[in-house]
This record gives sequence, C-alpha cells and structure tokens, in this order.
Amino acid sequence: MSLRAGLPTYFGQKVPVQPDQQYRLFLALRSPDGKGAIGVILCEKLLLYSANCRETTFRSRIPGTWEDFGAAISSSGLDEDAILGWLKTAGRIVSV
Repeated sequence: MSLRAGLPTYFGQKVPVQPDQQYRLFLALRSPDGKGAIGVILCEKLLLYSANCRETTFRSRIPGTWEDFGAAISSSGLDEDAILGWLKTAGRIVSV
C-alpha cells in the first residue's frame, strides 16, 4: 500500500479474532522525510463504535529508507462481554 497525505488517513478492515491469542504484525515502512508513522489498533466493534482497543505505532526514523518493524497485539479480554446478554462484538484491525 502506498499512502501520500499531509493529514492522517484511516483504513479499516474487519478481521476474525480468536480469544487469548498473540497476533504478530510485521511491516516495512519508508517515509521520504523520516517522519511517517503507521498505527495499528485492534478493537471490539459494534455498529459505528469501537471499544476495548489495543494499539501499537510504527514510526519511521531514517528518511527514504525501508525499515522493518514487528509487534505483538494480544486479543486477551476481547469479546468477553456480551451486550444485552446475547449480542457479541467483533474484532477489528484499523490503521491510521
């Protein structure tokens, strides 16, 4: 994916999430000025609202150079609470 913007850009994607797992994320990031960043957020999602989120941010340090990053995000505690006793929320990964 290639993004060029002066302001933060949002990209959302629903993903299946298993409880009590460690999800490992790996990516390569290059920023022309070394100031680029990508945030990854894993949340429970109900209609338009996100709750109970976990997040990590990858920040470029070397202008114009591809840098490799990795992190783990835990799903522990996600999807544990039922709403109204029966409705469960779904996991979602979004990046900014």
